[in-house]
Amino acid sequence: MMTPNAGVAVTTLNMPASLLNEALKEANELYRSGAMTKGHVAANGVDLPGIEQRGDSVLWLHESGVYQTHASLRKLDEAMQAFVQQLAHEVKPKLALTERTDAMLACYPPGARYAKHVDNPDGDGRDGDGRRIALVYYLNDDDWTDDDAGALRLYHPSSDGHDDVLPRRDVLVVFRADRVAHEVLAPRLRRRWALTTWWCAYEHE
Repeated sequence: MMTPNAGVAVTTLNMPASLLNEALKEANELYRSGAMTKGHVAANGVDLPGIEQRGDSVLWLHESGVYQTHASLRKLDEAMQAFVQQLAHEVKPKLALTERTDAMLACYPPGARYAKHVDNPDGDGRDGDGRRIALVYYLNDDDWTDDDAGALRLYHPSSDGHDDVLPRRDVLVVFRADRVAHEVLAPRLRRRWALTTWWCAYEHE
């Protein structure tokens, strides 16, 4: 797997199984309640039609009030942020974190995908500190296998190659949101759950 300095890091957070079970339960309850909406595609702050490109349903935790009412999802988000603040000092060039986005809960039902894209290809319209780091953490059942599919495909920034990361429980993928093209391959039979946030940052030596 690529190293942090190549734009990608993959690790596990070693969160307790009881916490992960409860977080997945919370996520499924939110999905069944109808609280989640179809994900959209945007460029320069303008929403674009994205039915063919993106098939997930999403929920922003702070915006929706879920962050205060669903403790397990909140604890996982807090663990993600603690990890990335340490990682930002280890990569080169170093990143000075400025602010983070809301946490986005995403569900891909069987057959849904997200076509190849870069999260922040244009700087987000900000003065040098657009989204630089994306964090994707997986909440799925602990028996997820190759047969379930749904990998995150990460393209190498400097070559034609790629790496596939299965969305196994407790796996955290961190990558450069302004450099690394990626896509979500469709899961076959089960819902694919991920919790995602982005950090804005300046580069410095």
